[in-house]
Amino acid sequence: MELTEQAEDLKDALRQCGAQDDADISVAKTAIIISGLLHPGLSLDRYYTHLEKLVISAHTLFQKGHGQADNHGARFIANILKEVLCDEFSYEGDRDTYDDLQNADIVRVIDRRKGMPIALAILAMHIADSLDCDVYGLNMPGHFLIRIDRGGEQMIVDPFNAFETVDAADLRRLIKAHIGPQAEMSTAYYAPVSKRDVLVRLMNNHKFRLIEQEAYDEALDIIEMTRLFAPQEEKLLFEAGILYAREGQHKQAVSLLEDYIDQVDDQAERAEAQALLHEIKHMMN
Repeated sequence: MELTEQAEDLKDALRQCGAQDDADISVAKTAIIISGLLHPGLSLDRYYTHLEKLVISAHTLFQKGHGQADNHGARFIANILKEVLCDEFSYEGDRDTYDDLQNADIVRVIDRRKGMPIALAILAMHIADSLDCDVYGLNMPGHFLIRIDRGGEQMIVDPFNAFETVDAADLRRLIKAHIGPQAEMSTAYYAPVSKRDVLVRLMNNHKFRLIEQEAYDEALDIIEMTRLFAPQEEKLLFEAGILYAREGQHKQAVSLLEDYIDQVDDQAERAEAQALLHEIKHMMN
C-alpha cells in the first residue's frame, strides 16, 4: 500500500470516529490512528497488539481477585491499572522531558514506556473499558486525572504518579498550581469529559507546543486531524483561521473565519472573530 493510500485510510478511520456515538469510541485505538498519521509508513499492528496484551494481563488479575470480598470497589480497579501499567509493563510519567511531543504521541509513549498524564490515562481507560468498569477522564486544568466508579465507591487517581489516590486537598493544590493562588475549587474542574474530548485534549498538547515553536504548518495539520474526529468543535475553525493569517494565507483565513462566524452561537466569540476577519480583509485591500 502506498503511503498516500495508508494516510487516506487512517483519515477515513478518523472520519468514522467523528460519526460515532461517544460511547462507541475506542480512545486508545483512535490515538494510535492519529500517531499513524504523525508517522507516515509506520506499521501500527504491534501497537494494537500491545493494547491486547494490556487487556489480557488486566483480565487475568481481575479474575484472580474478583471473588475476594474486598475486591468490588474502585480501589480494586486502581490496583489492577497500577499493577499492569506500572509494575508489569514499566510505564511512568516523564518528568525529565515533560514537554517533549513524544509524550502525547501514543505510539512513542508505548515505545518509550513513559508519557504525559493524558497519554497514560488513555491506556488506563482502555484497560478499564475492557473490564466493563466506569472510568472517566476529568476536566482538571493542566494535569489530567481519571475517576473510577465501581461498587458504590468513587475514587480519583493520577496515572502520571503510579495511580496514587487524589483527595480534595490534592485537587485544590493542583488547581492553584496551574491557575494561580487565587483559584478556588469548582465542580467543573473534576467533571467527567467525553471520550471525544479526551482525544481533543490530547491533540491540544501537540497543537499548543507546535504553536509555541512557531511551527504553524504542523499545527494546522493537527487541527485538520482533530476536525476529522471532532467535527462539531467550531473553535478549531477559529484557531485554523488565526494560523493561516500568521502564515500570510489570508484567503484561507477569511474562509475559515466566515465559516466559524456562521456556526458559533456565543456572541462574544462571534464578535472576536468578526474583528479579526475585518482586520485580515483590511490587510488584503
